[in-house]
Amino acid sequence: MLHSRYINGALAYWDTHPCRIIDAVGGSVTKYINHFTHMPLDDTTHVPGDWRWVSDQADMITLPASLTGGVMNMAVGAGGNDETYLQLGGAAVVTNAPYIIAGAAGAANTYPVYFGARVRVMEAAAISAFVGLSAEGSAAANFLTDATGALADKDLIGFNLLVATPTVWNATWRNAGNAAAIITSLATTATSWHTLEFWYDGATEVTFFADGVPHATTALTTAVTFPFNEEMAPILALKGQAAKNLQVDWMRVFQFN
Repeated sequence: MLHSRYINGALAYWDTHPCRIIDAVGGSVTKYINHFTHMPLDDTTHVPGDWRWVSDQADMITLPASLTGGVMNMAVGAGGNDETYLQLGGAAVVTNAPYIIAGAAGAANTYPVYFGARVRVMEAAAISAFVGLSAEGSAAANFLTDATGALADKDLIGFNLLVATPTVWNATWRNAGNAAAIITSLATTATSWHTLEFWYDGATEVTFFADGVPHATTALTTAVTFPFNEEMAPILALKGQAAKNLQVDWMRVFQFN
Protein backbone atom coordinates (compact mmCIF):
# COMPACT_ATOMS: atom_id res chain seq x y z
CA MET A 1 0.00 0.00 0.00
CA LEU A 2 1.27 3.45 -0.91
CA HIS A 3 1.60 6.02 1.89
CA SER A 4 2.64 9.66 1.94
CA ARG A 5 4.05 12.30 4.27
CA TYR A 6 5.57 15.77 4.05
CA ILE A 7 9.34 16.20 4.42
CA ASN A 8 10.64 19.77 4.44
CA GLY A 9 7.55 20.88 2.57
CA ALA A 10 7.81 18.18 -0.14
CA LEU A 11 5.25 15.41 -0.54
CA ALA A 12 7.06 12.07 -0.19
CA TYR A 13 5.56 8.70 -1.05
CA TRP A 14 6.78 5.70 0.89
CA ASP A 15 6.42 1.92 0.85
CA THR A 16 6.48 -0.36 3.91
CA HIS A 17 8.49 2.06 6.07
CA PRO A 18 8.32 5.89 6.25
CA CYS A 19 12.02 6.09 5.37
CA ARG A 20 11.79 3.89 2.25
CA ILE A 21 10.94 6.64 -0.24
CA ILE A 22 9.42 5.71 -3.63
CA ASP A 23 9.02 9.22 -5.04
CA ALA A 24 8.73 12.83 -3.92
CA VAL A 25 7.25 16.02 -5.35
CA GLY A 26 8.17 19.58 -4.45
CA GLY A 27 10.46 22.44 -5.24
CA SER A 28 12.85 21.50 -2.44
CA VAL A 29 13.62 17.97 -3.69
CA THR A 30 16.84 16.99 -5.49
CA LYS A 31 16.06 13.60 -6.99
CA TYR A 32 17.28 10.94 -9.39
CA ILE A 33 15.09 7.99 -10.42
CA ASN A 34 15.98 5.37 -13.03
CA HIS A 35 14.21 2.10 -13.80
CA PHE A 36 16.56 1.39 -16.72
CA THR A 37 13.80 0.86 -19.24
CA HIS A 38 16.14 2.63 -21.67
CA MET A 39 19.62 4.12 -21.56
CA PRO A 40 21.32 6.52 -24.02
CA LEU A 41 24.43 4.83 -25.46
CA ASP A 42 26.87 6.05 -28.08
CA ASP A 43 26.05 4.61 -31.52
CA THR A 44 29.64 3.49 -32.15
CA THR A 45 31.25 2.80 -28.77
CA HIS A 46 28.05 1.90 -26.89
CA VAL A 47 29.23 3.80 -23.81
CA PRO A 48 26.64 5.64 -21.67
CA GLY A 49 26.27 9.33 -22.42
CA ASP A 50 24.98 10.54 -19.05
CA TRP A 51 27.45 8.76 -16.77
CA ARG A 52 31.16 9.20 -16.15
CA TRP A 53 32.60 5.79 -17.02
CA VAL A 54 35.80 3.76 -16.82
CA SER A 55 35.95 0.19 -18.17
CA ASP A 56 38.28 -2.47 -19.52
CA GLN A 57 35.32 -4.03 -21.33
CA ALA A 58 33.85 -3.14 -24.72
CA ASP A 59 30.04 -3.03 -24.65
CA MET A 60 30.11 -3.00 -20.87
CA ILE A 61 26.47 -1.83 -20.66
CA THR A 62 23.53 -3.83 -22.00
CA LEU A 63 19.79 -3.92 -21.32
CA PRO A 64 18.90 -7.64 -21.31
CA ALA A 65 15.85 -8.29 -23.47
CA SER A 66 14.77 -11.31 -21.43
CA LEU A 67 14.15 -9.30 -18.22
CA THR A 68 10.90 -7.37 -17.79
CA GLY A 69 10.55 -4.01 -16.06
CA GLY A 70 13.90 -2.65 -17.19
CA VAL A 71 17.32 -3.93 -16.03
CA MET A 72 20.81 -2.62 -16.74
CA ASN A 73 23.66 -5.14 -16.96
CA MET A 74 27.22 -3.97 -16.18
CA ALA A 75 30.01 -6.29 -17.30
CA VAL A 76 33.75 -6.72 -16.88
CA GLY A 77 35.96 -8.77 -19.17
CA ALA A 78 37.77 -12.06 -18.63
CA GLY A 79 41.15 -10.50 -17.85
CA GLY A 80 42.38 -10.43 -14.27
CA ASN A 81 41.09 -7.46 -12.23
CA ASP A 82 39.06 -5.98 -15.06
CA GLU A 83 36.80 -3.18 -13.87
CA THR A 84 33.78 -1.09 -14.85
CA TYR A 85 32.68 2.07 -13.02
CA LEU A 86 29.73 4.36 -13.74
CA GLN A 87 29.15 7.61 -11.85
CA LEU A 88 26.24 9.89 -12.64
CA GLY A 89 27.28 13.06 -14.43
CA GLY A 90 28.80 13.05 -17.90
CA ALA A 91 30.96 10.76 -20.01
CA ALA A 92 33.82 13.18 -20.64
CA VAL A 93 33.86 15.37 -17.52
CA VAL A 94 34.30 15.08 -13.79
CA THR A 95 30.93 14.21 -12.27
CA ASN A 96 28.75 16.64 -10.43
CA ALA A 97 27.93 15.73 -6.84
CA PRO A 98 24.53 17.01 -5.73
CA TYR A 99 24.04 15.05 -2.50
CA ILE A 100 25.40 15.98 0.95
CA ILE A 101 24.83 14.11 4.21
CA ALA A 102 25.09 16.17 7.41
CA GLY A 103 26.89 19.44 8.05
CA ALA A 104 30.33 20.36 9.33
CA ALA A 105 31.72 17.82 11.81
CA GLY A 106 28.64 15.70 11.22
CA ALA A 107 26.18 18.14 12.77
CA ALA A 108 22.54 18.06 11.70
CA ASN A 109 21.84 19.92 8.44
CA THR A 110 18.05 19.22 8.41
CA TYR A 111 18.25 17.84 4.82
CA PRO A 112 17.23 14.14 4.86
CA VAL A 113 18.69 11.88 2.15
CA TYR A 114 17.40 8.57 0.77
CA PHE A 115 19.34 6.16 -1.46
CA GLY A 116 18.03 2.86 -2.79
CA ALA A 117 18.79 0.29 -5.48
CA ARG A 118 17.62 -3.20 -6.41
CA VAL A 119 20.65 -5.21 -7.49
CA ARG A 120 22.19 -8.63 -7.96
CA VAL A 121 25.46 -10.09 -9.23
CA MET A 122 25.40 -12.96 -11.69
CA GLU A 123 28.52 -14.69 -10.33
CA ALA A 124 29.42 -14.98 -6.64
CA ALA A 125 33.15 -15.74 -6.80
CA ALA A 126 36.27 -13.65 -7.47
CA ILE A 127 34.12 -10.52 -7.63
CA SER A 128 33.78 -7.17 -5.86
CA ALA A 129 31.17 -4.44 -6.24
CA PHE A 130 29.82 -1.21 -4.76
CA VAL A 131 26.55 0.69 -5.15
CA GLY A 132 25.92 3.97 -3.37
CA LEU A 133 27.18 7.55 -3.24
CA SER A 134 30.80 8.65 -3.59
CA ALA A 135 32.82 11.82 -4.07
CA GLU A 136 32.96 13.30 -7.56
CA GLY A 137 35.58 11.72 -9.79
CA SER A 138 35.38 8.32 -8.07
CA ALA A 139 34.80 6.54 -11.40
CA ALA A 140 38.52 5.99 -11.93
CA ALA A 141 40.91 3.05 -12.10
CA ASN A 142 41.14 1.00 -8.91
CA PHE A 143 38.17 2.52 -7.11
CA LEU A 144 37.91 -1.15 -6.10
CA THR A 145 41.29 -2.56 -5.11
CA ASP A 146 42.75 -5.48 -7.09
CA ALA A 147 42.35 -8.94 -5.51
CA THR A 148 40.38 -7.73 -2.44
CA GLY A 149 37.72 -5.26 -3.58
CA ALA A 150 38.60 -2.86 -0.76
CA LEU A 151 37.32 0.63 -1.55
CA ALA A 152 39.58 3.51 -2.53
CA ASP A 153 40.28 6.32 -0.07
CA LYS A 154 37.22 8.37 -1.07
CA ASP A 155 34.25 9.91 0.69
CA LEU A 156 31.49 7.32 0.20
CA ILE A 157 28.51 5.51 1.63
CA GLY A 158 26.61 2.51 0.30
CA PHE A 159 26.82 -1.25 -0.08
CA ASN A 160 29.66 -3.51 -1.21
CA LEU A 161 30.79 -7.05 -1.97
CA LEU A 162 34.34 -8.11 -1.12
CA VAL A 163 36.37 -10.80 -2.90
CA ALA A 164 36.77 -12.70 0.38
CA THR A 165 32.99 -12.76 0.98
CA PRO A 166 31.43 -12.52 -2.50
CA THR A 167 28.03 -13.91 -1.53
CA VAL A 168 27.05 -11.17 0.94
CA TRP A 169 26.30 -7.45 0.70
CA ASN A 170 27.74 -5.22 3.41
CA ALA A 171 26.86 -1.65 4.35
CA THR A 172 29.93 0.58 4.35
CA TRP A 173 30.97 4.23 4.63
CA ARG A 174 34.20 6.19 4.64
CA ASN A 175 35.52 9.67 5.30
CA ALA A 176 38.55 10.04 3.02
CA GLY A 177 41.76 9.79 5.02
CA ASN A 178 40.16 7.44 7.57
CA ALA A 179 39.45 3.72 7.71
CA ALA A 180 36.24 2.41 6.17
CA ALA A 181 33.44 1.38 8.54
CA ILE A 182 31.37 -1.67 7.71
CA ILE A 183 28.28 -3.61 8.76
CA THR A 184 28.89 -7.12 7.48
CA SER A 185 26.40 -9.53 5.92
CA LEU A 186 23.52 -7.10 5.51
CA ALA A 187 22.09 -9.38 2.81
CA THR A 188 23.15 -12.89 1.82
CA THR A 189 22.97 -14.83 -1.48
CA ALA A 190 24.21 -11.95 -3.63
CA THR A 191 23.12 -13.71 -6.84
CA SER A 192 19.50 -13.13 -5.77
CA TRP A 193 17.79 -9.76 -6.16
CA HIS A 194 18.16 -7.52 -3.11
CA THR A 195 16.80 -4.06 -2.36
CA LEU A 196 19.52 -2.09 -0.55
CA GLU A 197 18.66 1.32 0.94
CA PHE A 198 19.81 3.90 3.45
CA TRP A 199 18.13 6.90 5.06
CA TYR A 200 19.78 9.96 6.61
CA ASP A 201 17.33 11.55 9.03
CA GLY A 202 18.57 15.13 8.67
CA ALA A 203 20.05 14.96 12.17
CA THR A 204 23.00 12.68 12.99
CA GLU A 205 21.94 9.10 12.11
CA VAL A 206 21.86 6.90 8.99
CA THR A 207 19.76 3.72 8.93
CA PHE A 208 20.47 0.90 6.47
CA PHE A 209 17.78 -1.37 5.00
CA ALA A 210 18.06 -4.78 3.32
CA ASP A 211 14.92 -6.00 1.54
CA GLY A 212 12.78 -3.57 3.51
CA VAL A 213 14.12 -4.47 6.95
CA PRO A 214 16.07 -1.81 8.91
CA HIS A 215 19.37 -2.99 10.40
CA ALA A 216 19.79 -2.50 14.13
CA THR A 217 23.26 -0.98 13.70
CA THR A 218 23.21 2.59 12.39
CA ALA A 219 25.90 5.06 11.34
CA LEU A 220 26.45 8.29 13.26
CA THR A 221 27.37 11.25 11.09
CA THR A 222 29.47 12.72 13.90
CA ALA A 223 31.95 9.81 13.77
CA VAL A 224 35.34 10.56 12.23
CA THR A 225 34.81 7.71 9.74
CA PHE A 226 31.62 9.25 8.29
CA PRO A 227 31.72 11.35 5.05
CA PHE A 228 29.90 14.31 6.61
CA ASN A 229 29.41 17.55 4.67
CA GLU A 230 30.90 16.02 1.52
CA GLU A 231 29.49 16.34 -2.00
CA MET A 232 28.70 12.92 -3.48
CA ALA A 233 27.04 11.36 -6.55
CA PRO A 234 25.54 7.93 -7.32
CA ILE A 235 28.07 5.33 -8.43
CA LEU A 236 28.01 1.71 -9.61
CA ALA A 237 31.27 -0.23 -9.42
CA LEU A 238 32.31 -3.76 -10.48
CA LYS A 239 35.64 -5.62 -10.57
CA GLY A 240 36.35 -9.28 -11.30
CA GLN A 241 39.14 -11.78 -11.65
CA ALA A 242 37.19 -13.20 -14.63
CA ALA A 243 34.12 -12.16 -16.63
CA LYS A 244 31.51 -10.84 -14.15
CA ASN A 245 28.16 -9.03 -14.25
CA LEU A 246 26.24 -6.66 -11.97
CA GLN A 247 22.56 -6.06 -12.70
CA VAL A 248 20.56 -3.05 -11.51
CA ASP A 249 16.75 -3.06 -11.68
CA TRP A 250 16.27 0.48 -10.37
CA MET A 251 18.01 3.28 -8.47
CA ARG A 252 16.48 6.17 -6.52
CA VAL A 253 18.09 9.08 -4.67
CA PHE A 254 16.30 11.95 -2.91
CA GLN A 255 17.52 14.91 -0.88
CA PHE A 256 14.95 17.04 0.88
CA ASN A 257 16.45 20.54 1.01
